[in-house]
Amino acid sequence: MQTGDTVTARSNAEIYDYILLKYGGKTLKAWSLKDVAININATMFAYKNLPDSIPQEFIERFLVLGDPVVFWKLDDSDAIRYKGELIVSPGGYSDQPDCYGLGERIIVSTLSGYTKHDLIPGKDCVVMHNNSIYTPDIVIISQAIDLMTEMFTSLKTNIIYSRLKPVFKATTDKEKAAIETAFNTIKDDSKPIVITSKNVIEEELEGSEAIKVLEITDVKNADKLQYIVKAIDDVMRWYLTLYGQAIQGNAKLAQQTVDEVQGTTSASFILPNDKLRMRKKAIEEVNALFGTDIEVDFSDAWKTESVKYKKEADIDENGELEELEEEPETQPEEEPETQPEEEPEEKKEEKEDE
Repeated sequence: MQTGDTVTARSNAEIYDYILLKYGGKTLKAWSLKDVAININATMFAYKNLPDSIPQEFIERFLVLGDPVVFWKLDDSDAIRYKGELIVSPGGYSDQPDCYGLGERIIVSTLSGYTKHDLIPGKDCVVMHNNSIYTPDIVIISQAIDLMTEMFTSLKTNIIYSRLKPVFKATTDKEKAAIETAFNTIKDDSKPIVITSKNVIEEELEGSEAIKVLEITDVKNADKLQYIVKAIDDVMRWYLTLYGQAIQGNAKLAQQTVDEVQGTTSASFILPNDKLRMRKKAIEEVNALFGTDIEVDFSDAWKTESVKYKKEADIDENGELEELEEEPETQPEEEPETQPEEEPEEKKEEKEDE
């Protein structure tokens, strides 16, 4: 929600409909995939010591679907539930913009429809952003899921058209019924299959075919399915790697070096670290303004990947990057000079005689 946007009361479902439609959600086929992706991003962080009036899932849901989220106290006269308590709501900047283009006041709207226009950041509320550029995750989620939805459509189509499904051409209703009876009999191996026809010898002499078949599917297309599955795997891997889960695909893993795999882990934490930094910054302000003791960190799945990232990057307990000590260069050992061997005394005497 940007400066000047009109805030209207919407139900939770209406907010989903609006955002998914705005960012390209086209069909209901994409809903299940989008829900999974939204849920993945919304579980990246874990909060401690939140008041009962703030469900953790709403903080992350608001940030994934729209930036920013606002911590503020609901006035005594504003609602039946959570009167005077700290809550979170979607919000946006309003009023005269400052030198950075951000409004000096905040407008918030609860999902029940209550709207407040005159909150002052740092005095009445705290604004939490999803990342450093103040954008929700739904944009990237929509791009990834739109691609995957098209790929799943291709996968389903390919599966259908690679089935063994011959179309038999019958010249009469009697012949059609005979073919159908024969195929129904195929299911029972104990029964013979017999089709009434004219003299078999006459058919052989005439060179005619008893049954003509129209092939509209091709079972050989089944070998193309692996390429579509690989493409789906690549998009999913790209999306998860962006957000800290550097999973490895199923292609050419044997050719990847340890450095290549670890490098992916390091790159995948660029966005999660930025998101965590913005949340910690806002939570510090919330604690200072409202006297709370809230904490935020990565959830278990991301903590596991974070350990790999910190180990790879040599980050110490204080979050500082440790400097790698350069090993001193070793000078090659000088070989001792070899003294020429003295000639035997007999040879010396022979030379003197000559």
